[in-house]
Amino acid sequence: MNKKLPVYKLTINPDDNESGVFAVSLVNEPAIEIDFFAFRANTKQTFQFNQIGSPDKQLLAGYLLVPDKLIYRNEGGNEYFVTFDATSIENIATKFNKNKHTSNFNAEHNPNNTLNNVFVKENWIVESSEFDKSKSYGFNAIVGGWFGVIKVEDSSIWNEYIKTGQLKGFSVEGAFELNYEAVFSKQKMTPVQAWLKRNESR
Repeated sequence: MNKKLPVYKLTINPDDNESGVFAVSLVNEPAIEIDFFAFRANTKQTFQFNQIGSPDKQLLAGYLLVPDKLIYRNEGGNEYFVTFDATSIENIATKFNKNKHTSNFNAEHNPNNTLNNVFVKENWIVESSEFDKSKSYGFNAIVGGWFGVIKVEDSSIWNEYIKTGQLKGFSVEGAFELNYEAVFSKQKMTPVQAWLKRNESR
């Protein structure tokens, strides 16, 4: 079926206390074509991560967001796409760091399954497709993407969730403004099918 679906650009207000990314969830089913995206197919937006360094370092690396990916959503039969541009991603990353949300992690978007002693060790916006540090971790450098290195200090979390492959990707949680952009044909939909969990202000 050649179904036309609306596309909405997700943005934030850098100056309010309501919008932005508030947490990162580690999830099981990545659905984007990049290793360690954590968007779950059909349900959650996920970027798969890679384990980096020696096992005892317990580090994960991957994209938190990339620009201009069409992300499919289906909420009660209401189908549409959302996407982030590079400017919005930079605003999101800046606000996330400024508001010190770098230790807010959970498993499978479950607020009752908080992952303590997990934090963002470093993160940056990719500025060069040739020289970015993300390439040393086995990723293509996507200009405008938000890349992170995550430290899992708790060995029990590492052994239970990461070593077993139970959790495989990053998925952001936040509140965003939807801005209508265009209409897109469902026939052209990529395998990137995701769900961005929008939270009320917390």
